[in-house]
Amino acid sequence: MDWPAYLFACAALILTPGAGTLSVLAARARGGRRAGWLAIAGLACGDLILVIAVAAGLAGVLQQWPAAQHLLRWAGALYLLWLAATLWQTTPATAVTTKANRHAFGHSLLLTLLNPKAILFFAVFFPPFAPPGSGISGLILPGLLFCLLNSLWLALLLLGAPATLLGPRWRPWLAAGFVLLAARLITS
Repeated sequence: MDWPAYLFACAALILTPGAGTLSVLAARARGGRRAGWLAIAGLACGDLILVIAVAAGLAGVLQQWPAAQHLLRWAGALYLLWLAATLWQTTPATAVTTKANRHAFGHSLLLTLLNPKAILFFAVFFPPFAPPGSGISGLILPGLLFCLLNSLWLALLLLGAPATLLGPRWRPWLAAGFVLLAARLITS
């Protein structure tokens, strides 16, 4: 395995903002750092599930059924729109914090599992780095390393984001980010 090339590719992908980054920032905006940590845990679990699913052959199944890809794309887009709608709602801060903490993990997990771009990313990105003939075991280690590196980046982002940037007045901007991602997903 070409580890330097793999690590460079991981860094390039991780540093590109996407739905996961928005999910952590939105969770932090709604429920504080605790919700942000729960969102990171949900994303990491979702990524790990996708790594295992791709190693077990999910990519081949999706290639055989284009309708499943289409359905998954629409489900992911609708979920992103729902997340945007929850950010636009105005509720008292304590109710938002309690609810955000309760749902941050599940929202981020679903965001990853319903994101066809994440599934296709794992299906396309990892196999070329696996040693020939290594099978599932050749995909698990690079996948775990990606999950670890992504979680570390999101933790740094969570710890470094100032509270003023994530206050209530920024929620509409975070919501707009989810809407733009949903539009991109639908039109791709």
